[in-house]
Amino acid sequence: MTARLDEQHQLYSQFLKTDLTFIIHYPPHYDPTHKYPYLIVQDGQDFITYGDLFTKSDAAMLAGTLHSYITIAIPYESVALRAERCHPNGASFSNYQRCIAEELTPYLDAKLPSLQLAQGRYLAGVSLGATFSLALCLRYRFTFGKVCLFSPFLDETLLEKCRTTTPVSLVISHTYGTDEQHVDTTFGEPDCDFTTPNQQLATIWSEQTDYTGWTFNGAHLWRHWSDQLAQSLQVFNEKEF
Repeated sequence: MTARLDEQHQLYSQFLKTDLTFIIHYPPHYDPTHKYPYLIVQDGQDFITYGDLFTKSDAAMLAGTLHSYITIAIPYESVALRAERCHPNGASFSNYQRCIAEELTPYLDAKLPSLQLAQGRYLAGVSLGATFSLALCLRYRFTFGKVCLFSPFLDETLLEKCRTTTPVSLVISHTYGTDEQHVDTTFGEPDCDFTTPNQQLATIWSEQTDYTGWTFNGAHLWRHWSDQLAQSLQVFNEKEF
């Protein structure tokens, strides 16, 4: 069967007291009688526009180098709202986690021909979107089984959670740059060092999880994450069920 057109959906969140808008992208040759894993992507519109996510993943699926899955891309409405929901100190950080895990995930499980297993629910994000995805899979360790992270913002509290609570069954792809020490962030932290805490995270996870990591020689920019996207998505080929 040919791929379906992308679908835009809205789901009212009791936790956020507003609608959550997202895009469902079906893989090439989608067959509704087949059960698929699905990927929930923060910074969804950026992944589509700057990372060329749908084109790259569809091409890999057609070439047989990436197993088929359904993608749910969640765009952010504004930089301020993204920080409110995805920064560990954001006012809606906890409620946004509850929205994704306790409202969106059951909706997707009911709507899509999905595996309904943690190992069949994937997460991805860049920068604060990666921070949120990381925190989400730590909090809901029996809900999400694979995560693809690009240069997450990491504070000491989140790093400590990774040291003590990361589920051993979690499958991780982690990409960051060697020149991300002086980032002027969109959430009010100038000259923020991303490289050092990401190096610490790599050390923690390489010792206790199913971890694959890459570094790139560059700064905190989409052109570098986009270059790493195709190989990072290969983490979703691991551990077949």
